[in-house]
Amino acid sequence: AMRSRHLVPLSIAVIVNVVLIFVGRGSFLHMVGVMGLVVWVALPAGAVAGLLYFMKRRGRFARVTFAIACVALSTIVSAVGGTFLLQHDIAQAKAFCESLVPKLEQHRAKTLSYPDRIEAIDRRTPPRLLRDGDYYSGSPNAYSFSFSDPGGMMNGFAWDSHAGRWKEWD
Repeated sequence: AMRSRHLVPLSIAVIVNVVLIFVGRGSFLHMVGVMGLVVWVALPAGAVAGLLYFMKRRGRFARVTFAIACVALSTIVSAVGGTFLLQHDIAQAKAFCESLVPKLEQHRAKTLSYPDRIEAIDRRTPPRLLRDGDYYSGSPNAYSFSFSDPGGMMNGFAWDSHAGRWKEWD
């Protein structure tokens, strides 16, 4: 009986964390949600459960309250996992953009200008962070890549053909 009592909150915690990792992916909203769950759910529920424990009231309500505190506190795991996924997504977006540089230079060598639209030289489906389609800007003499960082509020990454490297913007 004791094992099955712990299996439900543990299962809920695992499911909640897996969903948060893959849906939240380390985004700003994901991190705010985790902080909210810890501050507004885990800490008060933990305080109530602790108070009930010391008052020797260890019935169903105390156990459920403690389980809620543990599940909410466990979402910190999703913040760590989501951050790893976010770093992977950012690296993938940068690598994709960098893979376009030789094609852009070949296009300019042939036509004496960079393309207006990236689809003129590459039809691949871009990675997750570039799927809005607005990551490339081209003019006859220059081009740039830019995408926002979901982990921040108003920041992101930019590459311009003159510098030839990534810069963070905010």
